[in-house]
Amino acid sequence: MSLTLADGLIIAAILAAIPALMLLVRLLGRRFGWNPEVSRKLVHVGTGSPALTFPLLFSNPLPVLLLLGMAIPLMFAIRSGLLGGLGNVLHGVERQSYGEVYLALAIAITFLRAEEQPVLYVLPILVITLSDTAAALIGTAYGRQRFPVEGGAKSIEGVVVFFVITRLASLIVLVLMSNAAPLNLVLISMLIAAFCALVEVDSRRGLDNLFVPIGAFLLLARYLDSSPAELAVSAAVFLGFLVAVLAVARALRLPQQAARLCRPALSDPLNCFPAQCRASGARHCHSSRGTRSSPMPQRARRFRSALRGGNGVPVLDVRGRCQRSLGDRAL
Repeated sequence: MSLTLADGLIIAAILAAIPALMLLVRLLGRRFGWNPEVSRKLVHVGTGSPALTFPLLFSNPLPVLLLLGMAIPLMFAIRSGLLGGLGNVLHGVERQSYGEVYLALAIAITFLRAEEQPVLYVLPILVITLSDTAAALIGTAYGRQRFPVEGGAKSIEGVVVFFVITRLASLIVLVLMSNAAPLNLVLISMLIAAFCALVEVDSRRGLDNLFVPIGAFLLLARYLDSSPAELAVSAAVFLGFLVAVLAVARALRLPQQAARLCRPALSDPLNCFPAQCRASGARHCHSSRGTRSSPMPQRARRFRSALRGGNGVPVLDVRGRCQRSLGDRAL
């Protein structure tokens, strides 16, 4: 691996363009009153799009690693306020996110592992750049059917947009950059779109910027040269697993986000927020001020019964984080 003068100039130009882009987006956002999510996603597209050209700009991984190694400290400097108020462009939304750092890590990992197959790099980065942005903007502007996720809420409309954009992007990139058979193109694009949409829905604090590209890369690397029969079986298994998980959740009447029970009450189960108490199935719960909330609905009590054995000890210790000594005592 080597570094040329041209590589150094490209690296310097990209590093200078990052704060310039944020300043431009900040000024335009103030001028036109953009939603913070719009500004953040414009920066996301502005940083992700140049990364798509790295296979053309750089002949080996060293310049990419050097660039990202300098870009990540720059992002932290912007986040900490060392460059004025530019960090508000990225962090003006309510939820805390480290998406820009995770995106840099995803670019580095996929570029290193793609080796002589550019499609393994271009498609994952294109998905997280375009699909994530389109889903966030459409979901923010037109989302009506919302569901809770950790740190906020997402919309059915946004998930559908993510799936559709990913499916189309996968088909186009695979047609242009691979020699896969037509049936393989259809099946691989469906697998990538479904898997990435599920990962994006449940990722928090910007981790979708890391998990979505890496997930897409792993699927491509595994199935790009597979036979149509193997792809069809894999798609059927994936769909069957998804249906089974939904069926089990429905049978147990699991509340949404059941896997995140008792998170605010890890240190003291008597001081938790009512929403988490209701999720855990307690008949009553205490807020952080010690006041008692209303009795729990029958559905939550049934869920508690599903989680507890006859002695009142939880059978399902979700993530191993809920207190095992609660018994029938109210939280």
